[in-house]
Amino acid sequence: MRYSDITYAGDAARGDTALADLPDGTKRTVSATKRYRHKNSHPVCVLTKTSVLFGTKCFAEATLGRYRPQGVCKVDLRAAAGF
Repeated sequence: MRYSDITYAGDAARGDTALADLPDGTKRTVSATKRYRHKNSHPVCVLTKTSVLFGTKCFAEATLGRYRPQGVCKVDLRAAAGF
């Protein structure tokens, strides 16, 4: 299973846009709030932060992801149905 399998469509695009700034070094850390689908089908809002970890020769060697639940999502149920 991939994260995109449980991420609402519009939110996946927002996360991908934020991550695009990491490889070229424009930003070292990016964040986005996304809705993930709970196993019981309700949305769970999560703040995601992703950082690039640089090695000794200033090359990106890894990424670090951090996730923090944001509580109840206030979403339009019609939009949520378009998962």
